[in-house]
Order: sequence, then C-alpha cells, then structure tokens
Amino acid sequence: MSRLAHREWDEDLETRYAMVAMLVDGEGTISFKTTAPKTTPQYHHGTQRSFYIFPTVIVNNTDLRIPQFCRQTFGYGSLVRPKAKPGENICFRWHVDGKKVADVLSKIHPYLLIKRAQSNVIFEFLKSRLARAQKSPYSQEELSLLARMQVLNKRGRRMEDVLELQNRFT
Repeated sequence: MSRLAHREWDEDLETRYAMVAMLVDGEGTISFKTTAPKTTPQYHHGTQRSFYIFPTVIVNNTDLRIPQFCRQTFGYGSLVRPKAKPGENICFRWHVDGKKVADVLSKIHPYLLIKRAQSNVIFEFLKSRLARAQKSPYSQEELSLLARMQVLNKRGRRMEDVLELQNRFT
C-alpha cells in the first residue's frame, strides 16, 4: 500500500482548500447542470419554467482517494462511481451542486488558476438569483451566463479565445 494511503492529512484548512482548487483546475469541472427542457412547462408557485439551472462543482479521478479527500475537506458532497463504458477505466466523482457550490467556490476561488473565470460566472449567477424571487423565471442575464459558461467549458477552444474570455471575465 502506498505511503499516501497512510498519511495523515494534517495540513491546515487553507492548504486543503488550495489542494482542492488544484484538483478542480486539473481533474474537475465548474459548470451548470440543467434539467432537460420539457414540452409542457411546469408551474411552481404561479411561475412558469421549462427547465432548471443548477451550479455544480465536480472532481473526477480513477483513484478514489482524490474525491474522498475533497469530501473530507468540506464534509459534504456526493461520492459516486459513474458506470464505465466497455474499455474505460472506472472513475470516481465528488459532486456538489445547488447552494453548497457557493460555499465550495468561496473557499477555493483564491487558489483557482485555470477555472477562475467559470467560478466568477457562478458567483454572478448566484448573485442574480438571490436578488430575485425564489422560483422566478430566469432573466436574460442569467441565460447569457449559462451561454458564457458553455463557451468557457467548450473543448478544443483556440488559445486566443481562452485568453480573451479570461481577460474579460476575471
């Protein structure tokens, strides 16, 4: 068994937050999860919405100790093992969504290098949602934040596009 398995994680909390930020930057995702649009919009408390947007933070790794470390650091979040397709490695995931995302990001944000722009988009979205009535329809600004996140997380972007986005939104 490796020495890492026996090592006590006695670092101070800020060090642990910095380590989780490093894991999110390298092995994770900061994004929005959306429910699939429904053909018949649902009505909640007199408002109409056809889908929901949830902020989310995810760390994936083939070594279970990585997602476990994230969960131990914060004390919450789901540990899941998504089904692997034939020929794929088994992967483990630490997943936080909804209101807890604000807590996670507020603690790791100062240490993020690569995904700081995505973190800023989540903060803007949460600020906008908190200023509105609960369950109110999404504003045009909130929908544009969803689109901005999709651009930031798109695979295969050109470096010039990435640098422009990071400069505009950080």
